[in-house]
Amino acid sequence: EACAGPGPEYKAVATRPQPQRVSGGATSHCRAERGHRCAVPGEMIQLQVEEEFETSLENARAWMHWIQEQVEANDSILGPRSALEARLKASENILKEEPEGKLKLQMVLLKAESLLHNRKGDKKHEIQAALKEIKTMWEETTISMIHCHSRIEWVLLHWSEYLKAEGEYFSWFLNMKQKLEPNLELQLDLKEKQLQLSHHRILLSNIHNQSALLQRLAQERGSLFEKTKDPTLHEDIQRKVNAEHQELQRQAKEKVNVLEAITEEHEQYQESLDKFQNWLNSISEKYDGITTKDYTGSIEEILKGLRELADAVSSKEEDLLQLEHNGKAVTGNTSPLGAEHITRELEELREKWERLRLSCTQDKEALLQSQQEFTSRAQQLEKNVAEFNNLVHKVEVETLNVDDTNDELETTWRKYVISRKTLLEEQPHVEHFMLELKELFSLSQDQNLSNCVLLAIREYHRVTGRLDVMCNQVEMKMRQNVQQLQGEFQQWRSRTRRLLDLSSDITDTTLLGVYLQQIEDCLSQSSLLHNQFSSSQVKQRTMGIDSSEDVSDVLQ
Repeated sequence: EACAGPGPEYKAVATRPQPQRVSGGATSHCRAERGHRCAVPGEMIQLQVEEEFETSLENARAWMHWIQEQVEANDSILGPRSALEARLKASENILKEEPEGKLKLQMVLLKAESLLHNRKGDKKHEIQAALKEIKTMWEETTISMIHCHSRIEWVLLHWSEYLKAEGEYFSWFLNMKQKLEPNLELQLDLKEKQLQLSHHRILLSNIHNQSALLQRLAQERGSLFEKTKDPTLHEDIQRKVNAEHQELQRQAKEKVNVLEAITEEHEQYQESLDKFQNWLNSISEKYDGITTKDYTGSIEEILKGLRELADAVSSKEEDLLQLEHNGKAVTGNTSPLGAEHITRELEELREKWERLRLSCTQDKEALLQSQQEFTSRAQQLEKNVAEFNNLVHKVEVETLNVDDTNDELETTWRKYVISRKTLLEEQPHVEHFMLELKELFSLSQDQNLSNCVLLAIREYHRVTGRLDVMCNQVEMKMRQNVQQLQGEFQQWRSRTRRLLDLSSDITDTTLLGVYLQQIEDCLSQSSLLHNQFSSSQVKQRTMGIDSSEDVSDVLQ
């Protein structure tokens, strides 16, 4: 049989050796030598055993030579993979011949064992040397069989592992190429852009990581090419694969660079937008704080705050224009829906900014007008208060030099009453001052104006209270005078009654004259008391003081 292996290393091998047989060797030999000594039966058997040993030895040697020729013809790892697979199959067939060879070797050993029992000396040594030789030859043959098979099998296994890794790489390569092939999609917002950038960074990192695998594949490819010299493993193919990998990496890096620029642009825009919105919110809070009714600052403080806010808002117009310009650039790299959201967001921001600027301007103008109105009203109020103070002071001065003697009580009282009436007539002015001050205080908490008005009102109440006290004192003095007259009347009445009682029974002319004179004095005093009581009663009525019933009784 011929062991054929595809490929340039194919060699023709010898056909399987046919075993030699001994057909009655000893008997024929004896027949040929019928008349000689070999006719002895023991020697004939010995010769037959020797011939059988020689034959089995020759058969074993021939088989081993045949196997070695097949191994030599098949022992090559050069060529394409299909050739190596054919050689591997051939080496497996060679290995299948091992049992036959082992049987032939055992036959040799068996025949040699029979000879060794009956041989001595040189013949025995020859047999032992032949056995040693055939055993060595068997060992070399089996080793070459296994080595040939293992060598081819290992290269094919190496090749299979390489092809598997290469297949995984190309599968990854095609998948990655499909992922990078589409154009970049526009994203809705910054978060989506950041996710897109993160995804492409992962792809780029994956490509970088695959470079190490590609390098190992190149090493394995080079190792296989050194062993097999197969053109499909040439380094030119590896260079092409490396170039395609570099191109894939370049595409991924280019997309990452584009996405980084887009994302950075949107991040800067968003940062500026947030900063402007925070500033606008803080300004709005300040505006609400100084324009609320609960704000306790003066009109000057409010006006100063509004001016500062108006200047601050106006100074940010350039920032707003730049923000709108950046927003327009961002919308070019954003999906239509996201661009619409950015445009609407900027429009709302400008409206809020314009509204705040207009509010500050309008409130400032209104406050200036209010300040002018306040100044005018405050000046008028101060003028009115000054006139009011002069009146109160004049009234007080007029009541300081009044004669409060008993004879002038009515006149004094009349002056006090007139002065008090004059001040009471000014009470509506006092109420007007308080109302006016309250209204002006809502415009500006001018402490000087407030002190001026409140001081005038306190002075008014002080003088009014003093006049009330003085009127009461005059009335009290009038009552005291009446009580004094009543006491004098009681004394006069008692004295007159005693005098009348004593003089009623006197007959002495001298004593009558004395009593008569005393009675005349009593009558004169009675007339004086009557006049005083009448005058007091008139004064009391004039002053609105109720006359006591005792005075009327006295007059009666």
